[in-house]
Amino acid sequence: MKKRTACFGWTKRFQRTVAKAGDLMRSGQHNKAGELMAFVKAAHIARVKQLRGVA
Repeated sequence: MKKRTACFGWTKRFQRTVAKAGDLMRSGQHNKAGELMAFVKAAHIARVKQLRGVA
């Protein structure tokens, strides 16, 4: 059986990027972490649109 992620369009790449942002946040680099999370949010929205055939 294929393992699925919890959210539609969510990929391992997004998961790794979010983990990296968490590490940056814990190390005190809040601006870089915020930039990474903004990237993930925008990329995820684009991915969902792509999968739904909107874009």
